[in-house]
Amino acid sequence: MLPIAEAARSGDAAALATFERTVGWLAVGLANAVCATGPGRIVLFGGIARNGELLMAPLRERFHEALLNIYRGRVDITVSALPDDDAALLGAAALGSLST
Repeated sequence: MLPIAEAARSGDAAALATFERTVGWLAVGLANAVCATGPGRIVLFGGIARNGELLMAPLRERFHEALLNIYRGRVDITVSALPDDDAALLGAAALGSLST
């Protein structure tokens, strides 16, 4: 777990505020990406996704608030079950297979 996540879990006000700001910007960015691409699911991986429900619970809520009405309830956000290195490699391979 990242040190800032540990601090947030312990109730540190600055760490909690940092997570709140991060969640807000991430939610808006993901909502904008949905408008451009129309996915049914967004799968997060990597450092920030390792923070579990500390990140995901408020992110899901803010994300659905930021979505246009036509996408609400049609897109979910989840954390990859794959190890980080495998997720990136498999995603690149999948994209590569689409171009052939």
